[in-house]
Amino acid sequence: MLDEYAVVFPVLKPRRKLQWLPTLGNVEVEIELADRTVTFTVSPPHAAVIALFHDNRTAVQPRPSGSVVPR
Repeated sequence: MLDEYAVVFPVLKPRRKLQWLPTLGNVEVEIELADRTVTFTVSPPHAAVIALFHDNRTAVQPRPSGSVVPR
């Protein structure tokens, strides 16, 4: 997913450079299914994709699961 976006990004923003920062932390995501709730720790880009499938009748509340350490 991220590699595909990196290919398209220069077309959308020709004067900008895209640099992924995978160490920006993690997000704890709870997904409610019909019979259970499951918890995952994912990267912020993956959490954003999961949020696209969220039911809009309830609020999305991202919760960082770790501290951000600058390089």
